[in-house]
Amino acid sequence: MPLVAEFCPLRYSFETMVVDQASKNVWERERETIQEKVDDLKGRLHLDDREFEEFKLLKMALLHIAAIGADGPEQAKAAVRQVRRAALGGSEKSYRRTIAELELLGKGRPSVKSFYVNDRVVMLDESAEIQRVSRDALDRPEIFLARRQPLPWGGSGLSPGDSGYSADDGTVPTPWKDSLFLFLMGAAPLLVTGRVLKRRLEKAG
Repeated sequence: MPLVAEFCPLRYSFETMVVDQASKNVWERERETIQEKVDDLKGRLHLDDREFEEFKLLKMALLHIAAIGADGPEQAKAAVRQVRRAALGGSEKSYRRTIAELELLGKGRPSVKSFYVNDRVVMLDESAEIQRVSRDALDRPEIFLARRQPLPWGGSGLSPGDSGYSADDGTVPTPWKDSLFLFLMGAAPLLVTGRVLKRRLEKAG
C-alpha cells in the first residue's frame, strides 16, 4: 500500500467498515461461538466419548450454518441462532431434527449468510486473514483489511513454527486501531488551530 495512504482518513474508514461487516454481523458471531468451542475441544489432549460426539456435532453445525436458507433477514437471524443453540446445548437427535426443519423451511431460499455479507466482502476478509495467520517468518506487517493489527511493541517473540505461537499475540482489533488513528487525525488539526488562535489573541491583546 502506498505510504501516502497511511495518512488518508478514508483508508481507515473503509477498512473499519469492511472488517465490521465481515466480523460483527449476526451470522459471523453465531458461527464464531461454535468455532470457539470446536477450537477448545481440538486443543485438548484427550476427548472422552461425550466430548468426541460433541466435537462431531459442532463440526456439522459449521457446515449447516453456512448452507441453510431463509426468505428474509429475520428468518435468517432466527435460523442461525437455532443452529447454534441446537449444536451447543442439545443431543444429536434433537440437533438433526432442528436441521431437518430448517432445511425444509429454507429449501430453495438464499443462504442465511447472504443476508449479512456479500461475496466480495467475504473474499476480501478471507484473503486478508489467510495472509495474517499463515506467515512463515517472524515479521509482523499490517495486513490491510485483516481483522487484527499488530502493535509495534507487542508480540511474544516466537516464530510461526514455535510451540505456543499465535498470530493474535500482540495485536488489537482493527476497528480499535483505525478508530484511534481517525481520532488523532481529527484532533491534530484542532490542536494546531487552537494554538494559532491563542497566539493571535495574545498578540491582539
